Order: sequence, then C-alpha cells, then structure tokens
Amino acid sequence: MMAMRRLQRSRYLWVVMALGLGVWCTQAMAGRPNDLPGPPAPPEPPTCEEACDDAADRIETACMMAENAPEECADEAAVALANCLAACDPPPPDPQDPPTPPTCEEAC
Repeated sequence: MMAMRRLQRSRYLWVVMALGLGVWCTQAMAGRPNDLPGPPAPPEPPTCEEACDDAADRIETACMMAENAPEECADEAAVALANCLAACDPPPPDPQDPPTPPTCEEAC
C-alpha cells in the first residue's frame, strides 16, 4: 500500500514538473516575459578623456607612493594627461589619401 502511494506521488511530481516546464517553454517561445531576470546591462565604457584622467590619477598616485616631491608628481601626471589626450584626437586626414567609406553605423 505504501509503495503504491509513493509511486502515485512520484508520478504526480513528474506530471507537475513536466507541465511547469511546458508552461515556461510556451511563454518563452511566445515572447512573453517570465519571472527570470535577464543579465545586467554591461557598464558603459569610459570615454577617452575619462580614461586619460584615470591614467593620470594612477600615475600621480604611484609617484606619490614612491615618495617623490608633490610638484614632480603633478608635473609627471600633467605630461601623461597631455600625451594621452593628444592621442584621443584623431590626426587630421591626409589630403593625398582617398576618403574612407562610411561605416554601417555612420551610413544608417
């Protein structure tokens, strides 16, 4: 008698699990949202200027930790910032080069 109840209970659980999975698959295929959250959106990448500011701050911090003079560290960070910002700006186009075709994002 006990084995019969256990068998009925396991069949019931299998049916419930199969129906639950079927409902979830049906909702997913129909494009309806389900209770499962999606992955978080990736953070925006820093701009070139922000990346340069961060690099200059790291250079100044490393210089200060090496126990150099604060003026020397500020000068070193300013030079690094200027070089980095100069690299952010694209060089002017050479008049001899043919124009590059627009990218898909630019064309759209």
